[in-house]
Order: sequence, then C-alpha cells, then structure tokens
Amino acid sequence: MNTTQFDNGEFWLLPQQDTSLVVSSIVLLSIFGIGYTALAVIMIFYYPLDLPKLIFQTLTLYTYLRKGFPTAIIYYYSVLLLCNWLVTCYRSQRYVSDPDLIIARLYYTFDLFFAVFAPLVVLIYFIYTFKFDRAEFLTRMESITPGSFDIVARIFGDPSQISSFCSAFHYLQFSSGTALFYKSALNVLSIYKWRKIIMTLNHNHHERQIERKRKALIKPVARESRTGSIKAAITKKLSESLSKPKFGKHFVPKLFLSLIFFVAGVCMFIYSVGSVQSTVELCSKYEKCVIPSYQWNFNEKHCTCLVFVDRETSPTKYSDWIDPPDTTSNLAELAIAGELRIVQIINRAVPELPEELKNCRNIEQLILVYTKTTALPAWLAEFTHLEYFHLEGDYTSRRLTTIADGIFNNMPHLTFLHFGGIPNVEKIPSLASLKRLRYLTLAVLDSLKELPSFEGLSKLDDLDIVHALRAPTLPSLAPLTSLKSLVIRARMAVCCNGFITGTCNMTESQCLPISGEKYPLTCTDERISAEDKLLLDSFGSSICPSAPPLNREAMAPSKYTTDELCNGVKYKECTLNGKQGICFNTRMMVIQCETTSGYIAMRKLHIQRGVGDACDPNVEAWLGCS
Repeated sequence: MNTTQFDNGEFWLLPQQDTSLVVSSIVLLSIFGIGYTALAVIMIFYYPLDLPKLIFQTLTLYTYLRKGFPTAIIYYYSVLLLCNWLVTCYRSQRYVSDPDLIIARLYYTFDLFFAVFAPLVVLIYFIYTFKFDRAEFLTRMESITPGSFDIVARIFGDPSQISSFCSAFHYLQFSSGTALFYKSALNVLSIYKWRKIIMTLNHNHHERQIERKRKALIKPVARESRTGSIKAAITKKLSESLSKPKFGKHFVPKLFLSLIFFVAGVCMFIYSVGSVQSTVELCSKYEKCVIPSYQWNFNEKHCTCLVFVDRETSPTKYSDWIDPPDTTSNLAELAIAGELRIVQIINRAVPELPEELKNCRNIEQLILVYTKTTALPAWLAEFTHLEYFHLEGDYTSRRLTTIADGIFNNMPHLTFLHFGGIPNVEKIPSLASLKRLRYLTLAVLDSLKELPSFEGLSKLDDLDIVHALRAPTLPSLAPLTSLKSLVIRARMAVCCNGFITGTCNMTESQCLPISGEKYPLTCTDERISAEDKLLLDSFGSSICPSAPPLNREAMAPSKYTTDELCNGVKYKECTLNGKQGICFNTRMMVIQCETTSGYIAMRKLHIQRGVGDACDPNVEAWLGCS
C-alpha cells in the first residue's frame, strides 16, 4: 500500500499476533505452499468432500457482507460462488463416468479461485482504489515539528477505505488459534484432493497408453491432438448422457443431495443480493454512514451502520469553530442498531456522548476531534474491542473536564491512544492494562497533576508528551522496553525544574514566565534515575528542544486571527504580532494566521514539487506560485 514512511510504519495499525502464532503460521503456510507447488493444477472431488469447502466459501461471503466490503467484490464473489454451488449440484447427481475429468476440471477452476485468487482479488482491489496523497504528506513530515498530530497520517486518510482494507487484511490473517486450525484443515483437505486428481489422471493416462499400444499391435491408428481428444470425449459424454441415461439404485438420495446443493446456492445468492439492496435502501438517507453492514434489512427501521463519519477538516469561519453543528442526534440514531465499528467526528459538536452508543460493544475506533465533549463516561470501559482512540480538544469555552476512572481497564486491543488539547483535565486513568498499546500521545494538558505510570506498556514504541506544565516529574521509563520514538517538548515542567537536567533553570527560552499563567513553573528536588536519563539522551534533540514560551490559550483561534486576518482563504499571507504568518488550518482547526515557520516551509515545498492543493498565484505569489 506504499505507506511505510508514515506514522513510523504503523499507518494501518494492524494487529500484532503472538510470536508462537506467527511462527506456526509461517511453518504451516510454507508446508501448504510446497504441497500446492508439488501438485498439478487440476483436481477432482468426491461430492461428500465438497461440502466443507462450500460452507467455508459461503461463510467468507457472509463475512464480506457483514463487514461492508465494496459491492463490486460482493457481487463478483456471489456470482462465482453460485456457479460453484450449481456445478456441485450437477456433479452430485451424475450417472455417467467421466474418465477425462471434464466436470472435475471445471469445478477445480472455481475452487482454485476461492482458494488462491479470491483473496488476491480483494487485496489488489484495495491497492488500486486506495487514495492518499503520499507526496503531499511527505512534505508535512519534512517541515512540521514531530509530536503534532498534523503528521499522524492515518487520521488524514479516508476512514472508509482504511476500515475496509483493515477488515480485509485482518480476515486473511491467522488472528487466533481457532482460525489457524480451520484454515489449516481446509488447506490439508485441498492438498489431499489435489493428490487424488493427480493419481487419477496419471492412472487414466497410463491405462490409455496401454490401450493405445495394444490397438497399435493390431492396427495402427492416427494420433489425435489433445484438443481433438477432449472434443471427442465431450461428444461421447453428451451422446451417452442423452441416449443411455442411467439412474442407478441411488437415484433418490443423489437427487435429494443435488437439490440441497441447488437450493443452498440459490438461497445464498438471493440473500447476498437482497442484503445489499435492502441495506442500501435503508441507509441511503443517512449520509454520515459511509459503510453499512449488509444484512437482510427488509422492513427494518434502523440502519446497520459500521462506519460513522461526520467531519470538516478545514472550517473557514470563527463561528463554525466555536459553535459547530451538533451531530449528537445523527450519531445516536445510527448507534441504535449496535453495529458501529468506527466513529470519526471532526469539528462537529457532541457535548455528551449519547447513551445509544453503549449498544455498540464491538466498536474499534473512536475519533473525537474538536467535538466540545465535556466528559468521558464510565461506560466507555465496555468498549472492550477498542483499538484506536483519538481525542482532541481545544481552548473554547466547552472543554473536556473529566475522564472516568477505569475506562482503560478492559481494553486489551487498544493500540493507539491520543489525548490532546484537554487543558482542564487533572487526571488520566491508569494505562496499566493496555498491554498492546503501541502509540501514545499526551499533549496540551495544562492542569494534569502527574503523568500516568507506564507500567504494563512493554509494547509501546512511540511516545509523545507535549505541554504538560503542571506535572513535575516523569514516571519510570523502565517498562518501555520497545520504545523507538520519544518526544518531550514545548512548555514542559520537567524540562525546566531540574528533574531531567539536575539543575533548575527558569531562564531557558521555553521556561520563561508567562503573565497570567494558571500554573507557573517551579523548581523541584526530585531527579530522574540514571537509567532513564541514559534513555532520554539516546533520543537526542527530540527531548526538550529550545522553544519560545508559548501561551497556548492566548494563541487559540480568535475572531481576529481567523475572520479578520484570513477570511477563510488558505495560504494567504498574514502578519500577527509583527511576525509573518500563513493562513492555514493547522491540526484541522479553523483557518487562522499561523506564524510557525514550518507551515510556510511546507507550502513552499508543495509548490516546488507540484503536490497538494493547486496553488493560486493571486493568493500565493509570496510563496513562489506563478
């Protein structure tokens, strides 16, 4: 998917399986690969062994429907699976021998597709339909300071495409011991059947060679071409079938079995088409539902929505920033069915999470950015399947004030946690149960009394701590045995009070006093351990880099910095407090005058490389646009 360069290679945040499961999967897949390579590209099945494959293929289609795969894939898979059921129906009631395995070869064509090519078709579909401006985002990474969620690539991607690909890829993985067992069993069954066809074909070929030699001793015959041989065999089969029908003593059981296969195939096809059509009709009135779960929704009232997305990534007016449209009712209505897996809300108001969201026990991603949410309730702890949690607040009058204790106590699958822009929160719940957490950001936490312990976070590889000016110390870093990236920056108490350096220094640029600051920086007698200090030193300039003393509340968007200086025009030149700036929607906020130099450099790179938004010379001549 060409996303290795983004988010430290964790753009997709795919689940990491246990080492034992990975090793077992590699060994078994290698054995299966050798087995498939060694066998011929044709096979024969005896119909009693057809059923396990057909059941698995039908369950795969059912999974595609439930997970909201693109309709093109669903219809494509449904038609081929119907053909597979019908061929099985025919094979189960045949009474004429088939020494040339014509029907078996046809059946094998379908089986080969489902066993090998269907997963490839799905992956290739997503590879070619996935849209992400990689070149534009690379310029962000080159220009913007690490630690900002402006360089978290995943949140800028299309949530529906990301969700679909992750579902498809996760389904192909051996995600558990059970999945490893039944998929391995099906592969063993396939190899057994492939061996059967090879032995049968070899035996038939050997018999034909003996017969040909015997006849040649009596009278030489002309050697037929392979095409002619197959044509003659088909003609013979048809003539035998038409002229001499043989019903045999098992006619009734065979007919009954073939009817079962026929009815099952037709019912499966009707169900898949009906599920798509009824769900599309039911959910079409909900534009915020970008991916539905295709179920038999005739006469149902509530849309079985999987992915709820309501976002505005570039508000243009100050009024839209401080008082965005409220989408609580939309979220509540689509949560009633209990199918939601992903919720992404950006620059839309959800002051209080609706109670209906409690129905969605299997929710996997919760993204709330500038939603004016005031509290995270205790019932969030019921989201035991949550994998991705991104919460971003702001300095408007409606802010997050409390996070219920214990909400992370039963989230074993959580891999991404971003808490930013929540200046009124004084305490973060314990993170000790997040054994699979790989990404953690704690940013702009003015009131946070102390940083949470890192105990239990042995798989964490990316940690960003930004602007925690009330927390006087860092917790022990010893549990972070997998850490690859660590950023501690901006106005941090630990960078000034002597905890890290051993000497309290309030004269360094970021430590200078700010008038009216709610929690002024003070010195401390506590010191970092030698081991933790050695770890911090290994990350060099990303630890406490020099920076001006920023009053983030004073820097928050205002009517002057938005409407008056920019008037909703991106990339316009502006001047704020005597400093040159650029009108830009930093961190998906309202377009305002941004004086951070990195954004000007970023836009210049866009223009030089011809990536990102097309430049307007009437607005961006100052950046080099012509």
